[in-house]
Amino acid sequence: MARVDSGPSVLRAKKFTYDFAVDGGSIATYTLGTLPDNVLVVAVAIDVPTAFTSSGAPTLSLGIENHGGPIESGAKGAVPWNGGKQITSDTALPHKTTAEESVTFIVGDAALTAGVLHLWVQYYQSV
Repeated sequence: MARVDSGPSVLRAKKFTYDFAVDGGSIATYTLGTLPDNVLVVAVAIDVPTAFTSSGAPTLSLGIENHGGPIESGAKGAVPWNGGKQITSDTALPHKTTAEESVTFIVGDAALTAGVLHLWVQYYQSV
């Protein structure tokens, strides 16, 4: 018989938001929040209800601090940044946090003039 140390696993979700009207749109790395230590990230969902706009050609990227690469990245006119779709990304997941890790949104190459992003990160708390 298998040993059971605790109750059933619970899938948790944490929501992060970037909003041009609140956060500004300068070329920068924006910390949207943190994920707890010792969690296993299994999925992310990205929703862009207000498309990103700019007078230039910015590159946009979402990341988790020690993930080893972006969760999602690309030019402002591409999905999901254009607001045309909601997508779920599973690039290089699952990811295990080894400390509290920041979730970041990076604006590169040109400043933004509008845009809203919601990111949901689903994870299991490990023991």
